Amino acid sequence: MKHRTKNFCVMVVGVIATLLVAGAVVGAGRIRTNKTGVQGIIQYRWDTLPATERFNNSATTEPEDNWVANAFEVVDGGTRLLSIEYPLGETFTNQPVTAVIYQGNDISDPSGLVRIQTTDTTITGVAGSNATIVLDDPVDLNVGDVFYAALLIRNVPGNLFPFFNQGTSPLGHSFFDVGPEQSAPYDLDDTSRATVLGGNHPVVGSAQSPGNLFLRVNATNTP
Repeated sequence: MKHRTKNFCVMVVGVIATLLVAGAVVGAGRIRTNKTGVQGIIQYRWDTLPATERFNNSATTEPEDNWVANAFEVVDGGTRLLSIEYPLGETFTNQPVTAVIYQGNDISDPSGLVRIQTTDTTITGVAGSNATIVLDDPVDLNVGDVFYAALLIRNVPGNLFPFFNQGTSPLGHSFFDVGPEQSAPYDLDDTSRATVLGGNHPVVGSAQSPGNLFLRVNATNTP
């Protein structure tokens, strides 16, 4: 379900500015930065501008298991995935979340995703701040591999909007999904209904505008 707010963009500008001053853009969808205090960290991301929308995956007001993902291609210097950085669309306290890394084939087509790493944890923070989810085990991939980084938040009420969307220049590499029926449990290994942001989902229809999901992945070289 779409939700726009006038003061949201001001809040997110500060989040993004903090990231940009720490490093320089080195290519579409990634930023090389030492913002964590560790040299040689690469951050995969598609958002580059203030967000234009907060959203959830509901058709109307029903609760849904909300799955969202960004797809990336592995580049040199970022072959070991370490953590997912998620700008919070809501204020959460010990909110259960599941972070998942999938092997994919195409950053624009989520067909045939294979789950290769799963981290169950909780997040706490105020809306507009960043939650960093450290993967239970780093994921080592090869340059040129395609991976999907996903977050699942279960049973999101229709009046909560956990995710940020940048509607400027959508790239088509951000996706959303829910269970097989409205309010049905989501199966992490059944991503057959994954739909590009702004697309027509077979269960909930259009849940948000076309855009780029605010979800980033921190990576480094495989030793």
